[in-house]
Formats: sequence, structure tokens, C-alpha cells
Amino acid sequence: ENVCRKRIGGGAALSLPHAARAISKRRRTATTLLCYAIGVRSMTGFGRGVSEQARVRATVDIRGVNHRFLDLKLRGGPLAPALEEAISTRVRATVERGSVTVSVHLVRTAGAPRINFQAAGAAHIQLAELARTLGMPGPDLALVLAQPGVVALAEDDHEAPDACVLAATDAALAQLQTMRDAEGQALANELSARLGELAALREKIGTLAGGVA
Repeated sequence: ENVCRKRIGGGAALSLPHAARAISKRRRTATTLLCYAIGVRSMTGFGRGVSEQARVRATVDIRGVNHRFLDLKLRGGPLAPALEEAISTRVRATVERGSVTVSVHLVRTAGAPRINFQAAGAAHIQLAELARTLGMPGPDLALVLAQPGVVALAEDDHEAPDACVLAATDAALAQLQTMRDAEGQALANELSARLGELAALREKIGTLAGGVA
């Protein structure tokens, strides 16, 4: 019988097929450990991005949990279809698997107040006429400014939040990836340690079995 006289793991002489299988197992273990060392990314994570541009403040929260495929959900206020598609494209380019929920929260701040001088003049005339009729002192500035239409808040309904929301999305994705990488590395370290222990036990068992044979 063709026998490989090189001892594997310090045990007794093994036949060539058995020796080849033992070497193959060692290689598979080493390859597995190398794969874990290269990097494992968890599917669980959270990221938050905040961006403020002009009078728009966008907060984007992205949560990921385990899922066999990529399941993307977009929540929040109504957004333009083009903006929703842009958010989805960014997420799909970054996350390959997992159940991912993207929450978008928009806050629009009011602009500086504007005074309608024409409305203020008309209000002053009417108030002054009323004061003369009633024999009272004329209206002061505070009373005039308090009249409807005199002071208005500047609004810009055409100001699109797209750039602000996308900037917040990018920041949230970066934070999400950082957390997923950290959790994945912790998992990889744990798996590598377990595999190392199993490999050591297998070597020990092989040595003991060889001594018995």
C-alpha cells in the first residue's frame, strides 16, 4: 500500500487519501479565517444625517436589520418622485442586503418678515378716522402693525429641498456603514476565535487518535 510517511499533526502515518483530506481541511480552515480577517459587514446598523441649506433643514435616519434580500422602505413627508428615486439609488449603491428603512424629516423655517407699506398706510388712515370719530388719540405704530396684511412672512414655495435631503442621506449612509463595519468586525473576530479553537481541538483529537491507532 502506498503510504504517506509524513505525519499530520504529530499522529501516526496516514494513507495518502487521508493525508490529502487532512491537508485540505487545514487549507479550508485557513481560507475561512482569511475571509473573516478581510472583512465582514453586519446588516444591522443606524445612521443619521442632518443638513441645513437656505430655509430648509433635513434630517434623514436610516435603519438596517437582517434580511435575505434588500428590502427598502421610504418614510416621511411627501417628496417629489425624482427625489425619492435619487434616495433609493444612493441606498442601493451602498447597501446590498438587509431590511432598510429611510425616514426623511423636513423643517422649513420662515423667512424675514416683510411690511406691506400700502396696507399699513390704509390701516393707519382707517384707524385715525375711527379715533377722530370716537374722540380718541390717533393710532400708534404697534396698533398699525397688528392689522391683518400689514406684516407678512416671506415665503418661497419654489425652494426645492432636494440638495439638502440628499446631503443628509449621504451623511446618514456614511454613519450606517461605519456602524455596520464595526459590528461586522466584532462578529468576524468572534468567528475567527471560535474557528481557531475548533482547529486546535481537531489537531488535538487527531494526535490522540493517532496514538490510539
